[in-house]
Amino acid sequence: MKLSEITTFQQEHRAISLNELQKRFPQKTIIRDENGVIRHDSRLQNALMDFDTKSPIYVNPKSDLARLIIRDLHCKNAHCGKDQTLCLARQRFWIPRPSAAYNKYIRSCTICKRYQGLPFGAPAMPPLPGDRVKRSRPFENVGCDFFGPILDRNDERIYVCLYTRFTTRAVHLEVVENMSTEAFLDCLVRFVSRRVPKLIRTDCGTNFRLGQQILESMFQSDDTTGSSVMTYSVSTGIRWTFNPPAAPWMGGAWERLAGTVKRALQKAFGRKKFTFTQLCTAVTRIEAVINTRPLAKLPSADISEIPLRPVDFLQGNLAYSIPNVGISADRDNSYDPDLIQTALQAKEALEYSETVANKFWERWNTEYLTMLREIQHRTPSIQTYRPERPHCW
Repeated sequence: MKLSEITTFQQEHRAISLNELQKRFPQKTIIRDENGVIRHDSRLQNALMDFDTKSPIYVNPKSDLARLIIRDLHCKNAHCGKDQTLCLARQRFWIPRPSAAYNKYIRSCTICKRYQGLPFGAPAMPPLPGDRVKRSRPFENVGCDFFGPILDRNDERIYVCLYTRFTTRAVHLEVVENMSTEAFLDCLVRFVSRRVPKLIRTDCGTNFRLGQQILESMFQSDDTTGSSVMTYSVSTGIRWTFNPPAAPWMGGAWERLAGTVKRALQKAFGRKKFTFTQLCTAVTRIEAVINTRPLAKLPSADISEIPLRPVDFLQGNLAYSIPNVGISADRDNSYDPDLIQTALQAKEALEYSETVANKFWERWNTEYLTMLREIQHRTPSIQTYRPERPHCW
């Protein structure tokens, strides 16, 4: 066995020039022993160690011999880790850059793959849907979700229905007493009467918060009386779409805001219990707070500019004055020079309002959409999967 090993190393080292190897590793003392085997002559010659430990055998890390040595040590020691395998290899062999050689082999170890392998990577993120990046009127395209339950003073469960506008991330919150179809239909009627949406998206499948049975009873039941949600949606011209099952990332637009609303409720009111009316008031206050959050970051040095907020696209509550051209004073005590007095002023006021609205949408394009482009991540900050894709069998 020993003779076979020496013969193997002789054949491996015969084509290696000692001078070239010394130039590659000038800090090492490299010798060729009486058998023609290249070794690293260390400074541990007086130590009580084996000869192979004091003068380890050189092994090219890119050679098949290095792969065979690492595989043998790795398998004989219960598929031990990297540090232990390389520690065992150093007792007899000198392998420059051993980590690269170990990593190259470990990719082909089927047993380690079975127990320690990471799942395959997620596919690349597709482009954002058009209803999230195109200009639209308030709450024209919305996503719907429920969160709860919230216990009231009588320990009864109350839920909150969340609608979010895709383009500007504004929210509309409705409190429902229970999760019956009638209660949700009343909630939908209240929302549609004030917001008039054209498209409503929601989750579908086991990932939906209310569960598959409630979802089917609410949206997929065959109601002959015409009071179902789908019947009402068709009659009002609303297009209702469901995300594919087991695809929670497609509902991230409303799932993220549901978490934001819940955190705001917890931090603002803690464990306080409300009546149904008080909870409606608290949820409305939280809605106002959420809709005044900034959509994009402002430079830290700029403290004069107002950040872009969802409420700016709902109310347009910027303070501005109406143009005042060619208006003379009047003796009437109720005269206000800031009021519109002529058709020209009315036209200029409308044009100015349109200019303000267009300015908001320009900032939405330049600030918010570009921020979405920059913060998009194809992979998480901590890699928990392999970048390879599964093969087709």
